[in-house]
Parts: sequence; C-alpha cells; structure tokens
Amino acid sequence: MVPTIDIIDGLIQHYFEYCNWIYRHINQPSFEAQWSRFKSGVSADRLVLSTACAMMAISVHYLPQQHHLLDSFHETHEELGQKFYEISSTALQRRLSETRVYSLELVELLLCRCHFLTLSKTDSEEIWHVRGELVTIGMAMGLHRDPGKWRMHRDVAERRRWAWWHIILLERYVRR
Repeated sequence: MVPTIDIIDGLIQHYFEYCNWIYRHINQPSFEAQWSRFKSGVSADRLVLSTACAMMAISVHYLPQQHHLLDSFHETHEELGQKFYEISSTALQRRLSETRVYSLELVELLLCRCHFLTLSKTDSEEIWHVRGELVTIGMAMGLHRDPGKWRMHRDVAERRRWAWWHIILLERYVRR
C-alpha cells in the first residue's frame, strides 16, 4: 500500500524542506531517529508509520505536477494525498487499539493530520474532533505547564512548548 523506501524518504525529505515552513508540527531530529529504527526493523511502532504517511500526504499536496517522486503513481495529487492519509488513519487506529498512552509523538501526529485536513478541505468535522482531542491530551500531559520547573532536558522542554503552542493555534483557528 505504500511506495518504495526511496520514494517515502524523498517525500519525507520534501516535507521537512518545503512543507512545514509555517507549521513545524513534527520534530525533525526525533522523527528521523524513529524512522531510521522503523526502516531497519528495530522498531515496528505504528505511530511512526502513521506519522510518515501523514507527512507524505502533505508533501504530495505541495509537490509540483511533474515531480520525479510522482513518476510511479497514476493517481492525482488529491487522490494520492487521500490514500496516504487513509493509510495513516489505519495505522493510527491499530496503534490506539493496542495502547492509549499519550506522547509528544502522538500530539505531533495529530497536529500533522489536522494540517492535511485543512489542506484537503474534505472533512472539516474531523478537525473539530481532533482539536478537542489535542487540547485534552495536551492538558493531560501537562503541556500547558512550564517545563522549566520539572528539570527536563532543554530539547524536550522546547518540544513540549512548541507542541502546546501549536495546539493553541489550532484551537483558535478552528474556533473561528
């Protein structure tokens, strides 16, 4: 259901270079480390696969018409983006059926999925649902609290602040 690793890597690289200049939902160093473990078979985390597919759905949206990464596909940009989003949804559902543990990776994935939904304009009700879920998860994880008080690593604290800020931006955007 997914393309070759070379195409996936190309779409992910395109996402980080061209698709997140405003909405930096996914922490690149953290995701790249998880993606390397996933590709090598060390980890089979469905959250990583779901995130990769959501990023590919967004990346396809921003690709030029005749881009070489699209040569092996017969679908339109919209159909291909929707296909990758559906694969992301399936992987996320399977992961959530195994465990409901909250993590920054889950928050980043849900923000990324909202980004795609905003671009595709196909399921605006889903954005409302995910927005509410993100606010709940963020509060449960304590993202709204100052991470400096907990003596966590600076990179983790910054990532938590960044995630909470994006949740608030989404919440304000969807409210309008």
